[in-house]
Amino acid sequence: TEVGLGGVFQLTVVMTMTEKDSEHELRAKVEAAYSSIAASAKSTVSGSASASTAIGSKTANTKLTVLGGNSLLWLQLTKDNQDEIQHKWAKSVTDHNEYPTEFRLIPMWDLLDNDDMNRTKAHELKTFMLARWKNEESKIPDYQAQSGPSNAVLQVTGAGIGLFNGYYGINPKRPTSEHHHRFEKIVHGKFDRRFILRMWMQGLWKFYKHDTSNLYYDCGRSRLPTTCSGGPAPQPTLKWIKTV
Repeated sequence: TEVGLGGVFQLTVVMTMTEKDSEHELRAKVEAAYSSIAASAKSTVSGSASASTAIGSKTANTKLTVLGGNSLLWLQLTKDNQDEIQHKWAKSVTDHNEYPTEFRLIPMWDLLDNDDMNRTKAHELKTFMLARWKNEESKIPDYQAQSGPSNAVLQVTGAGIGLFNGYYGINPKRPTSEHHHRFEKIVHGKFDRRFILRMWMQGLWKFYKHDTSNLYYDCGRSRLPTTCSGGPAPQPTLKWIKTV
């Protein structure tokens, strides 16, 4: 086993995206304002949970994590002196405050595979361990996100916002967007993209209207949605059917 020691500098930026946002554009904004974002998050080095930072027209939660060396040096950070602080911090890393930055594990059979040990035992151990790991891996269930068959249709009734009532299916031209499946309203055999039921990959169902980011109904976390909440009463009821 080998362990690499040194220091870690990590800036975490968490920002909410809407359907109209581009991941590429948001990433570019963060990279362009990197120095200012890091400076605004310097207070989190000493234990603050996170800092609120403006990035363009959005607000992000930022956290600066420094491990190894004298992390308090980063409290002097401004948008213009990052190279200077980084140089001071690098010089502050010693044998007494280093942090593990990388690990390299070497199989036990490699220790036996030399003339001073036992090459036969090395081969036997390798064969045994690989077979055991393969057998254990085969027992791991293959969990898949389920949103119903690709041709399934959701019938929505009873919504306080009557425009949401109707039938929803997966548009083959836009089956997914970012991190969710898209169920779009079917009107006269065509998809009306103004009304969307999103099934996020972690199982969270939500209704949206295309021209606004406001949430109209939250249908909870479940394998398949049945009832919703959070919007104008009465709440809609959802039912899976095979076709419209």
